[in-house]
Amino acid sequence: MFNRWLRPTSTPVGAQDLADKTKGGAMSDETLYTTGSSADAIGETPVLVHALTGGMDAGNAGAIAVRQLLGTMPAQRVATFDTDTLLDLRSRRPAMTFSDGRWVDYDEPVLAVDAVRDHSGRSMLVLHGHEPDTRWEAFARAVGEIARDFGVELVVGMQGVPAAVPHTRPAVISTHGTDRDAGGRLMPGPNIFSGNFQAPGSAEALLDLRLAEQDMPVLGLAVHVPHYLAASEYPMASAALLRNLSTATGLSLPVGDLESMTARVLASIDEQVAESEEVQAVVRSLEERYDRSPIAIAAGLSDGVSDEVPTADEIGAELEAFLASAPSLDTGLGDAPGDSSDGGPADAPGDSSDGGPAEATGDSSDAPGDAVDTPGDPGDSSDDDPDRPRE
Repeated sequence: MFNRWLRPTSTPVGAQDLADKTKGGAMSDETLYTTGSSADAIGETPVLVHALTGGMDAGNAGAIAVRQLLGTMPAQRVATFDTDTLLDLRSRRPAMTFSDGRWVDYDEPVLAVDAVRDHSGRSMLVLHGHEPDTRWEAFARAVGEIARDFGVELVVGMQGVPAAVPHTRPAVISTHGTDRDAGGRLMPGPNIFSGNFQAPGSAEALLDLRLAEQDMPVLGLAVHVPHYLAASEYPMASAALLRNLSTATGLSLPVGDLESMTARVLASIDEQVAESEEVQAVVRSLEERYDRSPIAIAAGLSDGVSDEVPTADEIGAELEAFLASAPSLDTGLGDAPGDSSDGGPADAPGDSSDGGPAEATGDSSDAPGDAVDTPGDPGDSSDDDPDRPRE
């Protein structure tokens, strides 16, 4: 089933193959962005975190984590990218407000880098907003320039991936990249993307590739989200991302709001599960699978005994059976639609017709980055939207 969207490579990509590709830093791309606060004004910022809308992010996990960072920590705009150049606004039409016979407002889409300061006074950079539609190479070079200017020593990507896990168990984090243990600070999570394969790319995946080619350590955090909740906001996954980000970077990050939100969400989900014996049976099956899975055992989240590693076909068959027998559950926080056109370990491969640990449910036409219920999207004019232009 997975072979419909994964194409194995005959040999691993070699160092020379990578060296032959266009490198970051080959030209200046300052015209793609305007600068804000300088590195001298911000101070040391050894970490760059990114979570863009438009690709795979089950449960809106990465987007909620970014919203939490920008909404609860002091932030300064460092760089604002030219969205007229990088975004196809016809495919993600920004909302405009009409009042008293005339247009009065325009929700300008934002792609930006902010510097946030943690509770102990240390700073990090947060790249957020819409994934570029065009000029991915130039975008990667520009982000690389910003990272070098601010002395970034570790790049961390965050996302949610749909998986055959229940909401009744702790969230599992898979790691990937060139620095999976963050210099020994983080226990490497289970690698759900073993072997060699090809999958649809994303701007963030290309960014990680190009920065790694420049010997900048790259870490990817992918939190497993229950497949039946992939199309809803799932703060439990976001809290897990921030806890792991804190461990990997040593930064003091605010998670309390997400944990209290998680308690309300789980209570709502449990009420819905209790209304259907069929759904209860599916959740129990996922619990049994989780408790004996090598992934949970390796992460210290289960003391079960695993007889064997589930195959891709077994996982896919279970998810297909689930989707055929149980409805999606509503967390009450709104939708987190997935874009099944983007994929890769930093943007998990997905095809809206397939199941599996790297696929989002929902209508593939509703992608994060469109003006549909995602934080920072055009059409969300709330004051706490982190992707609205800063004064």
